[in-house]
Amino acid sequence: MHVETDVLAEGPLLTVKKFAERHQGAGFTEAALRAIIWNAEDRPSSKGTIHGNGFAPAILRLGSKVLLDERRFFEILRAKQSKGGQ
Repeated sequence: MHVETDVLAEGPLLTVKKFAERHQGAGFTEAALRAIIWNAEDRPSSKGTIHGNGFAPAILRLGSKVLLDERRFFEILRAKQSKGGQ
């Protein structure tokens, strides 16, 4: 099995439920995280492309399992904050 070394260097990989439990004080409920995941990638619409929210690099999918890279998630969040939430 080939695993890229940069993936191994990232932060802990957590399920949506574990991430929500760990960061409930910051308001990250399972529902809020699933909305972030759902809207993470660009997607087509009848009026053109709907741009994603930028969190796709922090989301890993393995079959039906969805994992969040904790460190990368917060790096993206901080970058969005410094850009005024864009």
